[in-house]
This record gives sequence, C-alpha cells and structure tokens, in this order.
Amino acid sequence: MNAVVAASIVIALLIGVGIGYAIAKPQPAETPIETTTLYTTVTSERTVTETSVMVETKTAFKTVTNTVTEIETVTKTLNPIPPPDELQKGVILRLKVGSAAAELLANTKIKKLAVLAQSNLYCIELGSVIAAVFEKSGQGEAQLFVIQPGVNEAGVVSAVTGNGFDAVLLAYGGNSPREEVVGGFKSVVGSLRDAGYSGTIVVHAAAFAAKAVDEALKDDRLCSYLKSVEVYVYLPKPDEGVVNLFKADIAEDCSINLMKVAETPLG
Repeated sequence: MNAVVAASIVIALLIGVGIGYAIAKPQPAETPIETTTLYTTVTSERTVTETSVMVETKTAFKTVTNTVTEIETVTKTLNPIPPPDELQKGVILRLKVGSAAAELLANTKIKKLAVLAQSNLYCIELGSVIAAVFEKSGQGEAQLFVIQPGVNEAGVVSAVTGNGFDAVLLAYGGNSPREEVVGGFKSVVGSLRDAGYSGTIVVHAAAFAAKAVDEALKDDRLCSYLKSVEVYVYLPKPDEGVVNLFKADIAEDCSINLMKVAETPLG
C-alpha cells in the first residue's frame, strides 16, 4: 500500500518513542521482558455522617448529628505499558488501520479533515498516520489536534470551527480506560454542538467499540445534534483483511444503524 510509505516517516519516530518509553535499560535476550505497570496514589477526604437520637429532657427527644471526616488513600493502576514486541505489533496495526481509514475518507467529499486525537500514545499514533496519508492522497488537507480534556478542548474546537474543516475525525480510544473514552467523546461532541459545527463527524473504531456513540445518543441534546450532521464510522476486520466505512443512520428514537458505503484492504 503506497499510502503506508507516506506514513512510515511519521510512525517510525513514534515506534522509537514508544519502545524507548517501555524499556528503561537493555536486558539480556534470554531474560523475558514483562509488562510494566504504573501506579498512582491519590489521597482524598470522605465525610461520614452518623446520626443518633438521645433523650434531652423528660418530655422531648433531640437528634444529634455527628460528622466525621476520614482521610482515604487510594492506589489506582494506570494503563500498563505493553512489552516492546507487543508495542511494535500495535504500532504496525495502527499504521495499517490508519492508512486504510485515510484512503477511505479521501474517496469521499471530504476536503479538509481535522483529526482530534485523545491524549494517549495510541490515539496520537493513529491520528498522525490518518493525517499524513490523507494529505498524501492529494484529495485534500488534514491537521492533527491532540485533545487534553479540561485543558485545550475549547481551543481546539474553536480552531476547527473557525478554519473551514468540513470533517472532524474523533480518534478516541487507544489505551485509555473506557470511562475516559466515553466521557471525552461525549464532551467533545457537546463542544462541537455548542460551537455550531455542522460538518461531517467520523468516529474511530475504538470509540465505537467502547459504545461511546451509544452513550452519547442517550443524551437527548447530543442525539439531536448527531441526527443533524453526517456521521461516519470506520471498522477494521483483521480476520478478513479489510477496513469498512459505514454511514450512521440515527433514528428518531436515537437508535443507530450502520450502512456500509466503502471497503479497502487492510495493509
């Protein structure tokens, strides 16, 4: 696939960064490399209210409320870093899926594509490939934006709406927890709605698999908005060696049906 060559320069750096991040120092070949798991410790306060009833006088009862503040320390497991061989396989898969998705989109009416990637390594890799291959196709231009929830989302959406992008690809998923994928997806869709964006919205396969679209459609406000714009979803089928592009049909009851409109080989 010629398009893969176009993205190889972009992804080569990402492979090096990812593998370098996973390996702190060289290990002998015979030593198995295990997955590294990172932890973070969060300290928070929890207020516990205890209510008791006691006799205050011979003829009346008085309710006494005791409020106790406890300090809780919670250790959370962050996303594990895959072993280098798995990391490289994942990069190659994202290279293939991203290239195929970009080719499918290049054959639509889209001329200016904004790729909004969730701020994790996997989504940034994928988004970089899609933007590079879409540009290489010669059918239009693309730009990658990395979304940091609560930090730059409003600025990114403002840039998208103010610079004539006729399509937005929401690259959410990767190695982020499902609740972050769904929450981030719903948040950015809400921001696009509030900004009056009326272009095409393309949903990344991982976001769709996490049921981010289904969760967004449970919100009447977001459902109404998504019904008013064109929505596409691309889904890879590795066993069949293809990536399919679907147009989403959102019904009045906010249910969703996918209609296949195109297919291309997966690498």
